Amino acid sequence: MNILVLGSGGREHALAWKIAQDQKVAKIFVAPGNAGTATEDKCENVDLDILNNPAIIDFAKANDVALVVVGAKLRNHRTVLGYDRLVLWPCTNRMTGSVSISP
Repeated sequence: MNILVLGSGGREHALAWKIAQDQKVAKIFVAPGNAGTATEDKCENVDLDILNNPAIIDFAKANDVALVVVGAKLRNHRTVLGYDRLVLWPCTNRMTGSVSISP
């Protein structure tokens, strides 16, 4: 499974690191990512404008992305849902507990 994490901070780094531990995950794209996410196993930083929803959708389709994790504080995160194979998981500062991938 390929996953796209939107954002560039420590929260997105932590999410990508935890998600990468799941054996069902093949690749994690982090847009735009940071120096930390660039070094994580299974992670690849991508130059993608996270405010450009058509670009996000096109990237997700082209890279067989099954899940988009919105770690950044984006006002327009709901409009990414134009991608019919997408599960959107917006994250907030109030997120608690562990991160896991449901079957």
